[in-house]
Amino acid sequence: MPALLLVGLAACGSSTAPTPARDAAAVTVVGDDAADAPAGATAEAALDAGDGLDAGGALDPAERLRAARALSEKLRWKASIDALVQAAPSGDEAVLEELAFTAVVAGDGRRATAAATEVLTHDDLPATRRATAYYHLGRAAELRGDLDAARDAYEQALRLDDRAQFSTRLAKLAPRRAPPPPPAPPCAGPLPATQLCGCLATAMGIEGPPRCVASHRHGGAAWAVTVVSRAATATFLVAQPAKGKVATLARLDADDAELTITDWTVTRGPAGDPLIHVDVELVGHDGAGKARPAIGHAILCVAGAAPRCLLEVPTLERVGTPAAARRTDVDVEVTGDHGVAWVTLIEGPATAPDLLGALPLW
Repeated sequence: MPALLLVGLAACGSSTAPTPARDAAAVTVVGDDAADAPAGATAEAALDAGDGLDAGGALDPAERLRAARALSEKLRWKASIDALVQAAPSGDEAVLEELAFTAVVAGDGRRATAAATEVLTHDDLPATRRATAYYHLGRAAELRGDLDAARDAYEQALRLDDRAQFSTRLAKLAPRRAPPPPPAPPCAGPLPATQLCGCLATAMGIEGPPRCVASHRHGGAAWAVTVVSRAATATFLVAQPAKGKVATLARLDADDAELTITDWTVTRGPAGDPLIHVDVELVGHDGAGKARPAIGHAILCVAGAAPRCLLEVPTLERVGTPAAARRTDVDVEVTGDHGVAWVTLIEGPATAPDLLGALPLW
């Protein structure tokens, strides 16, 4: 029987060389051997050690830029962006250009927009670098799903520099593909609360009286329910749409895998209904009982009178040959009557732009 791990959470409650307009596909992996260490390795080591991270730290903008590039070469995107953000107040053009590029690769359209906009305030910027800044604005607009703004930015870039990269991006401009809907769970209901355990046990093929354990009651009229038997366990996210009624929103684990709930957050969703954000990690085992590398995903669901799940995206996966870990972060942004999930790359190989940036929720 796979073990179930449920974690209690506090969340419950000077100018250098310019940065080219590189695409994510141009980023390569740098080896870990000393012979492969980039020029900024010393500065990177200082950042890793926590030295010079505050505004009065010892690392100047040029050192932070070298450190950030070293981190990017190791596919540590969030750490690279953090280093660049700390250097950005200096106004160094190369730092801002690198920040715009790195944020685009990581899917952070908000930071990319801010950095590229700041670059364009430098009146003495050469035309080619101004064009690159417009290109980054276009990429950031695509990450927001704003095709009109992206088209305008690419056209601005082409007026300054007829680089093929710009014209190709403009020609291929198209709406982002919507992410697939979350898989439908069993016992979606609503059904009487007294029938939920039996319904889930039947869906799992469990014979005999089932036993169900509730956990993670952090408000929002939603919680986790684990069905336990000798043969298997399964954990589900459930909600209470009305008094005495329950509905299953999503399965949180997978067959033959240990579940760890790493984050459970309740915020305001559409029409003021609770928005439940659950991050999980799963560890499976091979035939010899050896643990496989962990995988993870984020689940965003709405509780209230009409409970439903809006999005499920991977947050930890193994990709490529040889396999490397790709880790992403999901941050919900609510503006007025609209909500989006910003999916950004923390570390690992770059991924398709459709899987990053602002994914509409409602």
